[in-house]
Amino acid sequence: MKKAGLIFCVVLSFFFAPNAFAQDLIYAGIDNELSDEQRAQLEKADELVQKAEKNTKSADEIDKKYEKFEKNKKKYDKKTWESKQQRILSEKNYEKSYETIHEVYSDLINKLEFRYKADGDQAKSLDEQSNADFSDAKEKLSQYKNKDKGDLKKVKYDKLKSDLASSHDLKINGINKQIDALKIYVAQTDKIKRDQEDKLAWDDAADVNTVDSYTGYLSKFPKGKFVAEANQRLQQLKDEEEKQKTMGESGDLVFKVQIGASHIQLSDAVLRQRAPGAKNIEMVYVDGWYKYRAGEYKNYKEAAAYAKSLKRPKDAFVVVFRNGMQIDVTDEMKNK
Repeated sequence: MKKAGLIFCVVLSFFFAPNAFAQDLIYAGIDNELSDEQRAQLEKADELVQKAEKNTKSADEIDKKYEKFEKNKKKYDKKTWESKQQRILSEKNYEKSYETIHEVYSDLINKLEFRYKADGDQAKSLDEQSNADFSDAKEKLSQYKNKDKGDLKKVKYDKLKSDLASSHDLKINGINKQIDALKIYVAQTDKIKRDQEDKLAWDDAADVNTVDSYTGYLSKFPKGKFVAEANQRLQQLKDEEEKQKTMGESGDLVFKVQIGASHIQLSDAVLRQRAPGAKNIEMVYVDGWYKYRAGEYKNYKEAAAYAKSLKRPKDAFVVVFRNGMQIDVTDEMKNK
């Protein structure tokens, strides 16, 4: 494969200048998918390119020999019949080479397993477009096959160059479309990774089930697979919060003790160590933090007493809720 890539970098003749670097037709990204037989076919394509380049070189030498007649188009067209012949032979060899590459890529595209149907459909559509380009290219070249000396003397050299260049470009465009199709396959790895990360983030958000958790998910994956569901649940929670607000300041206060906070979830063993005997430890996810709270008390003093009894009292503090919403602890609450 490396050998093919190196040899394909030779610059083509002057009238193929727009597509000068043929190594672009060898796509290294798919190298691991090639069979030994396909690698051998690409080596064969490489050999054909070398033949085509020799034909082009011969044509250039003949052109130089008769360049003094170039201003007299009619005479020049007759004198350069051998040059035309060499350019036709050159493009025939290019055609054989590019058709070999085309067949290798087409075989790959139709055998590779695409995880996403849309990707597979797009890749196969590009391959079909490539087939059409090669068909058009073949038709353009066919008008110059089986031409003898007498026929070639009548052919206008400028038109021949233009037709051959057009045929050449069509083939290159066709292979580039196949390369685009193969790139879709290669890109699947990144897409699969993104989908996995999306699913993991969604599972975390759904487990925590808070406004902050869903907002965080939507911020990280604005085009994720679960955006619609996240927005729906987010709106439900916001509606519930609004409902709680309309209830005013009425409602009983519930005091809890926060026993820890971490960017990663703490194990049950760690939680039992921090709050021995606690029967109800709840976890919430807020702004990237997993927060753990223990107990439910009717007044601040009971909650504070429990906080002081823990093995790590410096890490524990009292939080208070009304109607399920956390509010600030006031001096009045502390003194009751």
